[in-house]
Amino acid sequence: MKILSRTPSASEPPAKEIDKPKTIQRSIEITVEREFLAMVNQPGAAFIALCAVCGKDVLLLSPEAAALTAGTSPREVYRWLEAGQLHFQELPNGKVYLCSESLKSFERPGPQSPEQLSSGESL
Repeated sequence: MKILSRTPSASEPPAKEIDKPKTIQRSIEITVEREFLAMVNQPGAAFIALCAVCGKDVLLLSPEAAALTAGTSPREVYRWLEAGQLHFQELPNGKVYLCSESLKSFERPGPQSPEQLSSGESL
């Protein structure tokens, strides 16, 4: 006589059920770094000459080229010039050129906080 089915005993572990396929969730993070380079291609916008204050050969920039380099407006550069914060040379034809070394080392004032504006403090 053949046994058609078998009943598991109490000491035997129950038969495994068929596992369902598991889904795996993955996330991918992509970080992109970009560099920005501004090229000034204006005839007469820059040239190398002796800065009278630094005493060395430096790149002299027009106020417009200096504004591009500093990431600000030409008017702001003129304000810095008027305040005596940058080295500059005025040519006989009336054009003004700024020392790029003084522009590099110049500490630009940051934006004012609301507290400074309300108390009347200025930079």
